[in-house]
Amino acid sequence: MQTFVKVILIFFVFMIGGLILAALKDSNGGRGHGPMGIIIALSLFAAIRAIWNYGKEEDKGKKENESAVEKTNLDKN
Repeated sequence: MQTFVKVILIFFVFMIGGLILAALKDSNGGRGHGPMGIIIALSLFAAIRAIWNYGKEEDKGKKENESAVEKTNLDKN
């Protein structure tokens, strides 16, 4: 996945997470987010990390396959 698309997705995650946290704070009377806010904030960080790391394993697998192909195509003269 391209970096630009990842940045756009992370922006939308922040927007949705911010809306959820704002609604949670409003429902709590403006006193804070409470323990549920902590869980939501940690899940936002996990989502951002998952978006950013998406595709790195595929690239790693492609590199390993390319090196395996190079080893099998040795000159046998």
